[in-house]
Amino acid sequence: MDGALYNAAINGLSDHNLFVNVDKNRSHGQNNTILHIAAKSGKLQQLNIKEDHLLCFLYEQNNEGNTSLHIAAKLGHLDTIKILVEMARKTDVEQNKKLLTMENNKKDTALHEAVLHNHLEVVKLLIEEDPNLASIVNGEGDSPLFMAVDRCFRQVDLHILNNAPNCSYQGRNGMNVLHVATIRSKRHFGLLVLKQIQALTLEQADDFGWTPLHYAAHIGNEKLVEGFLKKDSKSLPFSRNKEGMSALHIAAKKGHNAVMKVLMKRCPEVCELSDNNGRTALHIAVESRDEMAVKVFLERAMAFQDLINLKDKKGNTALHVAATIGDFHILKILTNDSRIDKGATNKDKETFVDIILSNKELQDTEMFEGITCNIEEQVKIISSNVDEFLATSSSPNGPPIGAQLTNPSWRPPPLGTIKINSDAFIGHGSASLGLVVRDHFGKVLKLQVLREHIDIPEAAKVAV
Repeated sequence: MDGALYNAAINGLSDHNLFVNVDKNRSHGQNNTILHIAAKSGKLQQLNIKEDHLLCFLYEQNNEGNTSLHIAAKLGHLDTIKILVEMARKTDVEQNKKLLTMENNKKDTALHEAVLHNHLEVVKLLIEEDPNLASIVNGEGDSPLFMAVDRCFRQVDLHILNNAPNCSYQGRNGMNVLHVATIRSKRHFGLLVLKQIQALTLEQADDFGWTPLHYAAHIGNEKLVEGFLKKDSKSLPFSRNKEGMSALHIAAKKGHNAVMKVLMKRCPEVCELSDNNGRTALHIAVESRDEMAVKVFLERAMAFQDLINLKDKKGNTALHVAATIGDFHILKILTNDSRIDKGATNKDKETFVDIILSNKELQDTEMFEGITCNIEEQVKIISSNVDEFLATSSSPNGPPIGAQLTNPSWRPPPLGTIKINSDAFIGHGSASLGLVVRDHFGKVLKLQVLREHIDIPEAAKVAV
């Protein structure tokens, strides 16, 4: 396109001589016509070009598939849009085309562009011209209403809701307006949308299996969670996403304790749900290293009391998970709880102690701080059950531990752990010798001393 012609169009200059032969002129970059350029400037009304001459450009699209109406709507040029719409009224019937519903390469209409850029007056004009524009979804699957709610354009979404009765609620990834209202909400916005749109149900899940309740739990909006549960507390709390996670799992993962309390108070049975890997919400809370969430389950969830030691599909309890991630503080919380089964084994026949001892880095930390006692206390505990202890074999078909301790030639394996039922008599090389036992509260106790400071009679004394 000639530079003088381009400048005249974009600056709104009315030069008859320049606009005589513009039919075949297009810009080299975006392949824009003279009408695209005039729409970009918003000065179409200033161009002294006969309307009949411009009509041939009305439905022309540039490289991005945009008509001049798309460009004007994107930039918010209301006066230009009025001219284009008026021109379309005269030609749509004749050419069996409808300018307002034309889509660009992204499947966006002019209304999508106006909503996307928050041009309220343009939205009003387009919907007044054709309310059904709000029912069209673009290539991403987004309706104009969904786009407005997603971007928190409150005036725009209210206008669409109130003036386009057939508007689509659809959004990308199988979501609807209620999903995105929950995600973007401040306080009660999601409830307002739910009240306005009776056709939407809280049970509707997106492509990931997430309901609005999942999203409310994810962002930690306890007021919205409570509001949703007032609408439906029978089936909604039991909705699980494609990973099998309930809203309680999600809240535990994110550490939203207030949401967890609301869910467990209004629907205590939700504690019984496990995800696709057999994990309870306690497993998830431990995995997420959230101490307060763990305490909520242990101290406040009465419905969870018989599930504390539940195993996932790999046989791991929450205590196994704590040992695996190496979180000392959560280990301390769990091992100090008498209800926790500290001898539970997973499908690899490992106790939580085995997991800790298999990790050299964990052994070098103060992982056992808070779950140890001195030698005198251990002697007392062991002595209370001495016969059973001495008769226990440290290996299949092996001699009793008492006989091993009193045999001067016995040495622990170089890099092994000798299991004594669920506890362990531990020897790592010749560097150290340790004994892990339980007290009558189920608390794990550990004695570890340098081997050079211990002889067999002394070890025997510990055993008896």
